[in-house]
This record gives sequence, C-alpha cells and structure tokens, in this order.
Amino acid sequence: GSPSAISPRGDIERVEDQVKIPYLIKSYDNSLIIGVGGGQDLVAGLHYDTHTITGVEIDKQRVDLMQNEFREYSNDLFFDKRINIVDENARAFLRRDEGKYDLITVQRAGAMKLANAVPYYSTKELFTEDALNTYLDALSEDGILYWAMGIERENGEIVTRDKDAYLLALKNKLNTI
Repeated sequence: GSPSAISPRGDIERVEDQVKIPYLIKSYDNSLIIGVGGGQDLVAGLHYDTHTITGVEIDKQRVDLMQNEFREYSNDLFFDKRINIVDENARAFLRRDEGKYDLITVQRAGAMKLANAVPYYSTKELFTEDALNTYLDALSEDGILYWAMGIERENGEIVTRDKDAYLLALKNKLNTI
C-alpha cells in the first residue's frame, strides 16, 4: 500500500480539508509552511497556485525520506521549482530570514505527530507567545497566519492550551499597529 501521510504532487484529493482552508480565502505569492511533514501543505499550495513556498522542517529524516525513498511516490514534490525546503528549526530560520510571507501555516496536528516520532523535538516551542510574535512579525502587510490547532483531550475533556498564547500575541501585535 501507499504511505498515507505522504501526498503526491498534484493529488489534491489526498490532502486533508483543514490544510486547504487558507487557500480558499485568497491566493498567495509567498508562503511559509512550518512543518512540511509528508507534503500536504505543499500540495495544497501548489494546487492553489502559490508562486513561492518555503517549507521549514526540523526532522532531517523526514526530509531525507521525501527526497529519496519517497521521491518517485511523491512525484518529486520536494524538488518542485516553486518550493524551497529548509531543514532547520522554524524559529531559528525566522530569526535570520528577512522575508515577509503572505501566508504562514503552523499545524498543531502535524507537530504532535512529530513529537511522538522524534523524542528530542519540543512542539511547545512552536506554540508559545514568543513564537507567535515571531510568526506575526514575518507576515506581509496583508498576510495571514493559519494556526490550525488540533484538539487535545485530557480525561475526556477538550483542552485548548494554545488559544491563550495565540490571543495574547495577537492582542499585543494589534496594539502596536
């Protein structure tokens, strides 16, 4: 069978609906995807005609798999000329990067899966107030931050840990405009 977490280039039907949401709002010239995983965000960006996509992925093994073992299966997704894959911590990348992005996506579900697969990786670093401020600072004037928080459950109760940090960072950003 085929790897379920990998989306071949051009196969928008394999992309989860939540990944498509920001692309249904408008078109983008320049997007940043934090945590590219198996490429669903990349496939969506290409399908909806994003001109340039920067994908930041901290998991070197995942990048290696997509560029080698799954290269043919993914239809050379990681080698598309509109995509630049950066093998680095997202916040470190943004601290040195001077670009501005029309769309920045951070998907909690993917980060949680990565935390389970890669013990040294801390998803909390992507979802702090400081991280949010970093993302907001990297947006173009009309840019959109798509923060797709997954639902976590503890003892049957829904927990939305990230919401408070997100709202505080957004409030602080709006107060500076």
